[in-house]
Amino acid sequence: MTPEGYKSKIRLDVFEDLEKSYSNFGGRQLTVTANNNHPFILFEKLSNGDLLPVAGYELAIIKALGEALNFTFRLVEPPDGKWGGPLPDGTVVGMIGVVARREAHFAMCEISVTAVREEVIDFTYPHYIESLTLISRAPMEKARTFAAFSPFTPLTWLLIAISLLLIGPIIRMESWLVNSYLPTKGNVISTTDATFNMFRSLVNQDSLFESENSPQKFTTLFWYLFGFIISALYSGMLTATLIKPSFEKPINGLEDLPAAVKNGFTLVTTADTSMEYMFKDAKSGIYADTWKLFNHKDRSKSFPRYSIDSFDQIVSGKLVIVNGQLSSRYHGAKRGLSQFYLARETFAPQYYGAPCFPGAPFLSVFNKMLSYMTEGGVITKFVENEFRKVATHRVVIQESQTRAFTIKHLQAAFYVLLIGFIIAAVALIVECITLLCL
Repeated sequence: MTPEGYKSKIRLDVFEDLEKSYSNFGGRQLTVTANNNHPFILFEKLSNGDLLPVAGYELAIIKALGEALNFTFRLVEPPDGKWGGPLPDGTVVGMIGVVARREAHFAMCEISVTAVREEVIDFTYPHYIESLTLISRAPMEKARTFAAFSPFTPLTWLLIAISLLLIGPIIRMESWLVNSYLPTKGNVISTTDATFNMFRSLVNQDSLFESENSPQKFTTLFWYLFGFIISALYSGMLTATLIKPSFEKPINGLEDLPAAVKNGFTLVTTADTSMEYMFKDAKSGIYADTWKLFNHKDRSKSFPRYSIDSFDQIVSGKLVIVNGQLSSRYHGAKRGLSQFYLARETFAPQYYGAPCFPGAPFLSVFNKMLSYMTEGGVITKFVENEFRKVATHRVVIQESQTRAFTIKHLQAAFYVLLIGFIIAAVALIVECITLLCL
């Protein structure tokens, strides 16, 4: 009390402490929108239309948030089944649209943080970071039909053939020149006999040719050395080729896609996602070039609703899927990693966050809890738990052991023999016709 009378002060907070207010939701039920997208979120549709949460590392995050902040949740699926975002006409589709229209409090389902999406919703801090990759079938073993010719390049084979064609006339010329100045005339070997005998020596057969003079002896000596080197190298390279099979060139990055598409592969990614828009909105560079490689005539082939549905077609067909590393590794492990090939090069880092409706008062609390879980390794643990649920497939590498060659290894030899029989038959027919005409 003062001479002027009673005085008192009342302090009122103009702005509510949202972090304090939303640290406990008091058992309130929140609506979360998601797509069926394991290992992120997996649910079952009940007969009454409700969604029953089953598994997924992001489902584990939602449950952890619910336990910490005292709320329950129910899942709803976006009507169009898309990840979505704002479109040029002003509409907002997919899960982003459901949240932007406040039909759900937040969403969580492998949703990448993008500037375009942040125009209509508010993202939490990213809780998982990864990059995109390319997944295709494991490189197949190359056909062994012409394995017998694989030790040398076409140019080497051409030079060997030219050498063989030249050695006969050279020996024939030496024989003719020597006989032209020697007092004692010897036998002049024909070009055909000389070529055939030099071929016999090249394939490690006894030569029936006897050198009668010094020039021929030197020529045949160095030809035998030439044949020895060729034969030794060929035998070693052929053995190595047959024992260790060669495979198709794998798809290791975006630079390999033009050749893959030209070879019959179809490029695939999930429709109406940040992955599609990343290529579609590119004005130049490798992303713009990659966009041209998708099948735009039949969008259903390159842009399915869920690219994961195409995983089973990778093994039986020619597909290359643009997808996140985590999802690719999970579904590959689920089906057997030995059947798939993940590109060595990754691109376009993805930051996964939870989109909340604009001005969500609980955003700061979510950010705080997600930071705790990320820094404490809890989310990493959730991811590991999902991978433990799938059967592991290991490729057992046995110790090297001697194995017999099969017809698969030696089919080229039989093809060569067959070609020889065909040529001989043609020659026989030609000679018979020639004799009949004469």
